[in-house]
Amino acid sequence: MRALSRFRRGLACALAGLAVLGAAAADVRAQEPRITLELNGIQAADAACRVSFLAQNLTGEEIKAAVFEVAVIDGKGLVSALIRLDFGRLPDGKSRVRQFDLAGQSCDAIGRVLLNDVAECTGDGLSAQVCLDALAVSSRTGVAFDL
Repeated sequence: MRALSRFRRGLACALAGLAVLGAAAADVRAQEPRITLELNGIQAADAACRVSFLAQNLTGEEIKAAVFEVAVIDGKGLVSALIRLDFGRLPDGKSRVRQFDLAGQSCDAIGRVLLNDVAECTGDGLSAQVCLDALAVSSRTGVAFDL
């Protein structure tokens, strides 16, 4: 009976330790520099499809210029456009909304948006590769947005 009691206490301590380690790992991930891009809206606009993005820079540094290359992919999986979107300046810790009109593009024909590359990302200690590594994307629309 004592062995079972010691086993239970040991198991409880081990589980508590794992919970603490898990919380610490989550805190570290939350503090990692990151840039979030959310595909926030898609709507028809004249002879174009207007896409809206919500961008947030949490790198700890101001991004002086950010340009992202995206591939627009149709419902059949075919690339219909490869374009560069200039997000401009992204201050640290601030959210920004950016809208782009994709000329000649029907919103209904867009099946997926792929963030293909970071074409430009400048700031103190920043580069295109640093920004790509810090990037997280998501979508609030019915269109997938991924890396």
